Amino acid sequence: MVRIRRNVLELFLFTLLVVSSVFSIGQLSAQAQDKDPNCAGLACYDGSDCGTKCFCNRPVGTCIVN
Repeated sequence: MVRIRRNVLELFLFTLLVVSSVFSIGQLSAQAQDKDPNCAGLACYDGSDCGTKCFCNRPVGTCIVN
């Protein structure tokens, strides 16, 4: 009886660990999608320097998010 109880407790704790890990990874990926693209703040001289998600602010010389 004690062995069964211990196995059930271990299974429960392992399941809890897996669920919390999946939840944490989901939160991290959601935060990564909310951030500015990698082009924001880069130096530029032409519109093509910034890629498709940013445009070049020529007076300042930096890429700005669309």
